[in-house]
Amino acid sequence: MLKLGIIDDDFNLLQDLKAFLEYFDELKCLVAESCIFNFLNKSLVPIDLLLLDIELGNNENALDYVDAIHERYEEKGYASPKILILSGHKDQHIYSRSITQKGVQGFFQKGSNPDLLIRAIHIVMAGGFFLSNEPASQIKTLLQQSAPDKQHARADQLIAQHGLNEREVEAARWLIQGLTYEEVGEKMFLSVNTIRHYVRVLYKKLNVNNKTQLRNKLEPLRAPKQSAEAYNP
Repeated sequence: MLKLGIIDDDFNLLQDLKAFLEYFDELKCLVAESCIFNFLNKSLVPIDLLLLDIELGNNENALDYVDAIHERYEEKGYASPKILILSGHKDQHIYSRSITQKGVQGFFQKGSNPDLLIRAIHIVMAGGFFLSNEPASQIKTLLQQSAPDKQHARADQLIAQHGLNEREVEAARWLIQGLTYEEVGEKMFLSVNTIRHYVRVLYKKLNVNNKTQLRNKLEPLRAPKQSAEAYNP
């Protein structure tokens, strides 16, 4: 039997959800609280999974308490429960924070088919991560939008970490596109020997031994548009 806890500041919804979950023989709701502080200070008992409403009232976000929940369980000597976030919000940034929040194992959109919640519980308890379909679509959009910025950040980090100068970076960007030394020379108005010199410098600065290693190390310098294509349907 799976032992569950629920925190939701909507008392009526809290009771309805508790009744629904306990309809299933394999589920037992040991805690149903409308206040996060009551849960942390009074109602802390060993449970397998906590269903945590993201909006706790007074404009408080439940994600801000995830670390505190795990810490309190550790203090009590209990195993930390898995956490499934519940939300009626349709804000892609909330979805994004939910899936990147350490200690959270899923995000369930309120208003979805109730049977899907049972599936979500089993997926999370089996070690998976659950994300409702609508949030999943929103997250994909967010990743598409943020991919170029992340790519630029990785490129800047590579350049700074290995001390690459402007001409070395320019040569590297052409090489990562598959151009030959001759073609890179034409693009940069330099001789092939000068391009070979830049390549030797890149090998040394990046501490690589062959072309495959060099290409892999230079991947952050690939044009952001090309990198973002990986997120397209």
